[in-house]
Parts: sequence; structure tokens; C-alpha cells
Amino acid sequence: MGALAQESHVWASIATGNGFLSPAFNAGAFAALLQSSTLNLKDYVWTEQERPLVAYNQFENDDLIPVIDMGPLVPCLDDALQSPAALSERGVCVAAEMARAGREWGFFQVINHGVSADIIRDMEIQARIFFEALKPEEKRRILRDGSATKPMGYACGGAGTPLKSDLPWIESLHLPSAAEDMEAYAWKVWQDGNKEFRRVVKEFSREMGKVSMRIMEVLMGELLAREEEGVTARTAAGETVEIGGIGQKRRRKGDEEKVEAKVDGRGGGARTEVLVGEQRRNSVVRFNYYPPCPQPSLTLGLGAHSDPHLLTLLHQDLVGGLQICKDGLWMAVRPMPGALVVNIGDALQVWSNDHYKSVEHRAVCNSLRSRLSMGFFLTPMDDATICPLKLSSPHYKPFTWKEYREQMYARRPRGKSNLLHYRIHDQTQ
Repeated sequence: MGALAQESHVWASIATGNGFLSPAFNAGAFAALLQSSTLNLKDYVWTEQERPLVAYNQFENDDLIPVIDMGPLVPCLDDALQSPAALSERGVCVAAEMARAGREWGFFQVINHGVSADIIRDMEIQARIFFEALKPEEKRRILRDGSATKPMGYACGGAGTPLKSDLPWIESLHLPSAAEDMEAYAWKVWQDGNKEFRRVVKEFSREMGKVSMRIMEVLMGELLAREEEGVTARTAAGETVEIGGIGQKRRRKGDEEKVEAKVDGRGGGARTEVLVGEQRRNSVVRFNYYPPCPQPSLTLGLGAHSDPHLLTLLHQDLVGGLQICKDGLWMAVRPMPGALVVNIGDALQVWSNDHYKSVEHRAVCNSLRSRLSMGFFLTPMDDATICPLKLSSPHYKPFTWKEYREQMYARRPRGKSNLLHYRIHDQTQ
């Protein structure tokens, strides 16, 4: 185990008051970070309003969180999603369950999803090698520069981010899903490039990307079916836009134009034609490592926020720490062996015109064990225009993905506050 995963004896000298530890505190990467910067442990103490009141393992009513068996949708992940008429009866039910969970929760877990247990196990091993076996100075070779234009690389606490207070008790690694871009980071960390790390990240990203796209196809199929009669608007003729990376063409019919989503009839069915290659190329894999924390009730691993992307697919270990906000109350999510967590992102909420809701969530810490989560973020292209599919009564102003990403990373996200900047407040709902 690495320095950050040392057991509770490392944290024996805890100071009371508004700090964590005595000046003798020494704990690997965090100690090295504090010694080389102006950061202080008190910077990790969050405001009373944001401190967690629900413990990492306080699982209550978590049985209400939707758990969806993707089995009927998995056999042909590489093929186009079949039309509802061609799906099995169980497949139609699964699609309906998924869409309902996206509307009512913005969050659900999936089982029998198609990502092999071997890939997940190998990825966990490689992630822990990075966080626990490497020296702090080795990880800092790819330290994020704090820029919002390209938030890739390693971050530890506030290092590598623009944050100066309410710092997260976390180490994280952001990598581009595109293989050649990801490999450049590995070669900076390891002199030999760590072939096994690169292989596993590529496989993990590829398999998580397939499942993400299948879930998107299900959600979009349900949305397009609902909006079929209401996606008209008076606009400039012939304009083509990218909404979340999905091409839509406007056609003139008299004084009106109708937005038509591209569809593909392969496999005897139709699906939303997603620019798969481009979307996955701009997507991100992220590894979050939460070391044991001496005072978990005073800090957070990640503050309350919603993900800005289209969709998040997350594997978490069995420690616990992920919490979601449902109807104003925080709920701890019990880890399920073999399951993947699905989060609706802000971009999908905007594209669906609030039909689907991004979920506010956070990560809490514990004092006994390190925790690891591994995520895939399905992301639009930088120049993709994000705006509601239903143009007749949009709830949001159009914006590009690059604009939204830079706005979010330039300052700490507080809940879902980033969406408010683009919301049309006088729309009729």
C-alpha cells in the first residue's frame, strides 16, 4: 500500500478546532503537497453548510435507487439498437425502466452491462499502482496546470486546480479516451510507458464507451418518440447544428422548419445516429482515489455538483462514499458488486429540455480505508452546440460544449448552479 493508503495510525495526532492534524502530520502525497505550496490543512475544512451529515456507509432507503438489468440490450453492443418493435418484450421493458429512471432520478445502477469483470479488475489494479505505488514526484510529472481549457492529468487536493479553499480530500487522474492522447501521459509518468497500463486503459475506455452509447441510444429513442410532434421552429433555412454531438438537420416546409434526427436502419431497426467516433474521442476517463481522512465529517472528497457531460458511467469499489441528492435529501449509494453507476449530465438535461435531469452528487470520506472509483464521461465535441431538441419552447440558450466546460472548470461547481447561467427564466412550461 502507498503512503496515502496507510492506516489510521498515520492520523493519530489529530488537532481539534478548525484544523485536522498537528504540525507533525506526514502522509505521502498530501504531505508533499502541503510542504511545497501555501496550502494548509485548514483549507480542507469545508463550511458547516456543506459538511456531510450522512456518513459514507449510512445506507438508508438506498433500495429505492433504480437497478436495471441491461442483459436484454447487451448481446449486440457493436450493432445499432433495434427498434422497439424488434426488441424482445423484456427489452422494451428495460428501455422503459431506463428512461423512467433518467426522468425521475437522473441516476441509476446497471447490472449485466457487458463490461467484463476482468477488465474492471485489471483497471482497478493499474489505478491503484498509479495512486499507491508511485512516488508523489512521479505522479506530479503530469500535474494539471489548473487550466480550464484542457483539464487533463493528475490533481491532488487543490494542486492542479484553481481551488484555494474548501479543498477536496482526493487524488484524481483525468485521461483522454483517445488512445494516442492517453498514451502521451503514460510515457511522461513511466520511462518505459507502462505497456500494461496503456492496454488496460484503452480496453476499459472502449468497453465503457460502448455501454454509454447503448444507454444514450435508449434514452434518446424514448425522447425522440415523445418529441416527434413538437420539434418545429422558425429558424434560418438549411442550418445544421450539433446537439451533444448528434447531427440534426432542419428542413423547410412552408414557413416552418422541422428538425429531423438522423436515423440508421441497420439491423432491421432505427436508432439515433450518433457520431460515435468523434464523441468517444473527446470523452474522458477519470480515476478518483480518496485516502483515509482523519476528520471525514469536516471535509468532502468531492463537493456537491452535477456532471457537465452527456452521461457518466462509473465503477466504484465496495467501500462506499458516493451520495446523491434526491428531493433535497442526501442519500448514500450502496455499492453493488459488478454494477455500474449511471449519471445523467447537464448536457443531456439541456438537450432533453429538462425531460431528463442531471443528478447532484458528492463523495464523502472515511477514516479507515481508501476508496477508488473509475469513470467514463461521454462528452460532446468542443464545437458541438448544446441546445434543446424541442425548439418550440426551449428552457435554455444555446452554448457550445467548450464554453460550458471552461465555465465549469474555471470555478468550483456548486450544486447545479452552472446551468442557471443558460436557463431562460421566462419560458412557459
